[in-house]
Amino acid sequence: MNNKIKFFAAILILIFSATALAACTQGKSNTLGEPAAMSYPEYSEFSGEGYKALNRSAKTFSFDLATGVFESEDRNDNFAISPISVYAALALAAECAGGETRKQIVSALNTTYDALYQNYGLLIRSLQREFDTGKLTLYNSVWLDARVPFRQSAVNTLSEKYYCYSYSADFAGDNDNANKAIRYHVKKQTNGLIERDFDLGTETLFTLISTLYLKDNWLRAGDDISLTAKNHTFKGANGEKSEKFLQSKYISGKAHDGDGFTAFYTTTYEGYKIKFLLPDEGVNVKDVFTAENLNEINEVSDFNAIDESARKQYFTRCLFPEFKAGYDNNLKKVLSQMGITDLFTTDCDMSGLIDASFASPVFCPEVRHVATLSVDRKGIEGAAVTVIAGDGSAAPGEEEFEKVYLDFIVDRAFGFIVTDARDVPLFTGIINGI
Repeated sequence: MNNKIKFFAAILILIFSATALAACTQGKSNTLGEPAAMSYPEYSEFSGEGYKALNRSAKTFSFDLATGVFESEDRNDNFAISPISVYAALALAAECAGGETRKQIVSALNTTYDALYQNYGLLIRSLQREFDTGKLTLYNSVWLDARVPFRQSAVNTLSEKYYCYSYSADFAGDNDNANKAIRYHVKKQTNGLIERDFDLGTETLFTLISTLYLKDNWLRAGDDISLTAKNHTFKGANGEKSEKFLQSKYISGKAHDGDGFTAFYTTTYEGYKIKFLLPDEGVNVKDVFTAENLNEINEVSDFNAIDESARKQYFTRCLFPEFKAGYDNNLKKVLSQMGITDLFTTDCDMSGLIDASFASPVFCPEVRHVATLSVDRKGIEGAAVTVIAGDGSAAPGEEEFEKVYLDFIVDRAFGFIVTDARDVPLFTGIINGI
């Protein structure tokens, strides 16, 4: 064999090996349906009552879930969950369910089935953005075992109304490759931040998955944000730590005073917000991390930017530490406390997805939620997966006000919310240490 033939033979072997390795890594599945074409909503679409109502329901659910998770687990570590990922996965479950199971799910989501069916797509479209400094994406998918007779009409609805991928995988006959396919899908949709096996067994009939990925910089060019000139001492649940804090830009407004806490926020380059819930001195973050308080700080509009009587305009910057947080657990207990019970028993009704010819009982043993969030000098980056098996007012000009510049120093254990520009909660949690 001459050198040229040897060369081409080696190339063919490399190509074959790479293809085989990719197939092995990606697992095996067949596509049953793909999401309908999607575009970011027009501004006018956000003014509709349907979207506003669903937005409110998502916020209420988010803070109920966050405090439910916190109260059900006696945690002294950092944790962060993505309520909107859980909301999205349960919305898929509601569409796939029927009877009392569907009623329980939409009730826990603080909405109705009709409202969800008509407006969920708009909510999902609002969470799909790509920009120079990063992106926000939320992907839905349903995975059906090859032996399960499904309703094609359900797959069509999931594609058109829920922007959902549908796949067939052989959990019973080729379980390893079915799990690999899901592992690869989750890793791809979370930009590699979540790579893990969910160990779905051979008895798996279907799996509903919602993935979220968010990345944005503080500065357009991706440069590091400034640090404070001096160290600040952070008082955490397990001791103190002294370091330089991140120093945000000044934002119009001043800290909001609540009962036992204060709150303010900072924004990324594209307008994603981190809202800090800072307990007063001597108050434990556990005592103020409530659904009521989270909703209160999320609904504050201008953060008291202007004091008409004193003729002052306030600007505040946040000084806060770098932090990381995450979560990996079963949400069954919390969701059961929120009224979703049939989903986890043989009373589960999935007649919206599975054809009546399939006589075997169906139930979901858990709702697994995994999240990770990092806030550093570059910006914020987070991912999550849920697996179920200006001012236009006529206010006086700025020159008529004395400008007051303040610092909001996040120097002890705190709660937080990360939202989009329309205050949809993407992540929320507590930071007990840095």
